[in-house]
This record gives sequence, C-alpha cells and structure tokens, in this order.
Amino acid sequence: MTDITLDTLLKTAFARHQSGALDDAEALYRRVLALDPDNLNALQLLGLLVHGRDGSPAALELLERAVAVAEQRGDHSIHYAVLHNNLGNALRDT
Repeated sequence: MTDITLDTLLKTAFARHQSGALDDAEALYRRVLALDPDNLNALQLLGLLVHGRDGSPAALELLERAVAVAEQRGDHSIHYAVLHNNLGNALRDT
C-alpha cells in the first residue's frame, strides 16, 4: 500500500475521531497499524482514543510503543515531547 493511501486512511481516521465516530476511527487506526506497525501518528492517536474511552492498559502500551518508535528513529522533535506528555498524562490517570 502506498504512503498516500496510508496518509488518506490516517486523515480519515482522525476526522472520524474528531467527529466522535470513535468506533470507526479505532478501526481505521488499527488498519493503518496493520499496514505500518510503527506509524507514530496512528499509535499515538489510537492510544489517546483508547485512553479517553476507558483508560485501559492497552492505551499505555500504544503510547509507550509510540515513544519507543520515536526513540529508535532518533526523533527528538517537538513531536517527541508531545508523545512523552501524552504518555505521562495517561500514566497519571491510571
């Protein structure tokens, strides 16, 4: 699958997430991750969705994985700080 298609899936998932269609958004995020398991945006957004829904340990696993992928890539941009902030908030809330 091309990056354009992954990008389209991710944008659609995010739009559904924002509109409150959480089941649809979750399914699309999981589809992106099936195609690209290290997709930082899908990991983070799905983690936030799951955390917001029920605060389950699965949310922490997704957010921790996003941080690990960013570390592995050497990505220490502002995105990296946001990942850590989201993980910290999820840890605080559990």
